[in-house]
Amino acid sequence: MRVGNETITVQRYGGVWVQPAPLRQVFNDTEQKTLWLIVGAPEAEFLPGEDHSLWSPTEPRALPTELAGSV
Repeated sequence: MRVGNETITVQRYGGVWVQPAPLRQVFNDTEQKTLWLIVGAPEAEFLPGEDHSLWSPTEPRALPTELAGSV
């Protein structure tokens, strides 16, 4: 995983916590299959009445357009 200018080797079942600002890139440079769980969150909590369209175009529980038709 690259975070900013640093390359990090994430061990099996390992985790990396990254601040919001740095650029990051996840990649697998081995012959083995890899499964990633990537979790993100907006920097600030949503307050009632705020415009959520920046995070979710329709509503917070809507699937991304890439998953249209998925259950």
